Amino acid sequence: MMASSFVILAGGSIFYAIELGKYNNDLANKNLEVERQKSISDMNEKLAIDSVRRFAEAVSQEPQLKNLPELAELRKNLLNEPVRFYRNLTAVSKNSAAAGQNSLQKIGDGAFELGKLLYELGNQEEAFKSFQQALENYQEIGLLKPNDNTAQLGIAKCYHSIGRILNFRNEIDTAIVSYKKALDILKRISESDPDNIVYALALASTYNNLGNIAHDQRSSDEFDYHLKAADIRERMGRKYPENPKPKLDLAATFLNLGNSYKDIHQDEKGLEYYRKSVKVYESLLVNDHNNTEIINHLAKSIHNIAVWLADRNRPQEALVDYIKVLKYQETNVISHPSTVEYLKDYSGTNYNLGNLYLSLGRTDDAFSSFQKAIKIQQEIIQLNPTNVVYQIELSSTLNSTAMLYRKLGNRKEALSNHLRAIDIQRN
Repeated sequence: MMASSFVILAGGSIFYAIELGKYNNDLANKNLEVERQKSISDMNEKLAIDSVRRFAEAVSQEPQLKNLPELAELRKNLLNEPVRFYRNLTAVSKNSAAAGQNSLQKIGDGAFELGKLLYELGNQEEAFKSFQQALENYQEIGLLKPNDNTAQLGIAKCYHSIGRILNFRNEIDTAIVSYKKALDILKRISESDPDNIVYALALASTYNNLGNIAHDQRSSDEFDYHLKAADIRERMGRKYPENPKPKLDLAATFLNLGNSYKDIHQDEKGLEYYRKSVKVYESLLVNDHNNTEIINHLAKSIHNIAVWLADRNRPQEALVDYIKVLKYQETNVISHPSTVEYLKDYSGTNYNLGNLYLSLGRTDDAFSSFQKAIKIQQEIIQLNPTNVVYQIELSSTLNSTAMLYRKLGNRKEALSNHLRAIDIQRN
C-alpha cells in the first residue's frame, strides 16, 4: 500500500507538473499575443500620427493655400481635422490606465503637434497653451529619466516654440529667456551626440532666431548667433550631403548675414554672403530643378545682389542679375499663377528693371518693363480686390510710367496714366 500510495502521489505530481507547464505555456503565449497586439496597435497609432502630421504639413506649407486670402477658409477647414485628431489623442492618452512614460510622451507629442497646427491657423493664444501643456509632460518625463535626450529635445522644442510666440507678441525679453533655455538644452544634448542632425539643426535654428532678435535690437550679438548657426548647418551639410535641409537653412543664414552686414554698411562683406547664399541655392537646384521654394529663395538672393549693384552705380552688372531673377520668377509664376507672393516678386523686379533701364537711357525697354509690372499688379488686384496695398503699388507704377511719357513729350499718355493712378487712389 505504501508503494502504491507513493506511485499515485508521484503520478499526481507528474500530472500537476504537466498541467502547470501547459498553463504556463498558455499564459506565455497569451502574453506574447497581448504584446504582439500592443505592438501592432502602437505601430498603427504611430502610422496614424505620422500620416496626420504629413497631411497637416502638406496643407500648411502649400504656397497657394498659405498666400491666397480667398483660400484661407479652405485651409482652416483642412487643418481642423488634424487639430481634432491631436486633441483626441491627447485626451485618450490622459485617460490611459497607466499614466507612465509612454502615455506622457504621447500627450506631449500630441499637444506639441496641436500647438504647431494652431500656430499655423493663427491662433497664437491656444497654440501657446498647447506648447505649455507639451512642455509640462516632457518635463515630467525628464524628471523620471533625466538622461533621456528625446524628452530633453521635446522640452527644448517647446521653449523654442514658446519663444517664437512671445517674440510675435513683442514680449522680447521673455522670448529671449525662453530661447536661451532651449539653447542650453540643445547645446548639452548636441555635445552628447554631435552627429545627430535633429539636435544640430534644432540648435542652429535657435541660434538663428536669437540672431534675428539681436538684429532687430541692433545688437552686435546677431553676428555671433548667425555665424554659429551657419557653422552648424555647414557641418551637417557636409556630414549628410544627401539631405537638403542643412543646405536650405545654411543659404537662409547666409542671406541673413548679408542683410546684417549691409545694415552696418560693410557692403562688400554683405555682398560676399549674398553670393554665398546664391551658390548654395544653385547647388540645391541641380538635383531638384522644379522645387519652387528653392527657386523662390534663389531669385530673392540674386535680387538682393542686383539691388546692391544698382545702388552702387554698377548698372550693367545689376542688369545681368535682374534678368536672371526674372527667369527664375517667371518659372514660379507659370507653375503657380495664383500665388500672390510669386506675382508680387515678379512685378517688383519688372518695376526695378524699368527704373534701371531708364538710368541707362533705354526708354523702350523701360516702357516694356513698366507695362509688365502693371499687368501683373492688375492680376494681383483681381485676386485680392480689397487689398489697399496692392492698389497703391499699381498706382505708383502708373505714376512712374506717366512721368516717363511726360519726359518723352507724350502728354496724352502721361495724362492717361496719371488719371488712372488718381482713380485708383480715390477708390
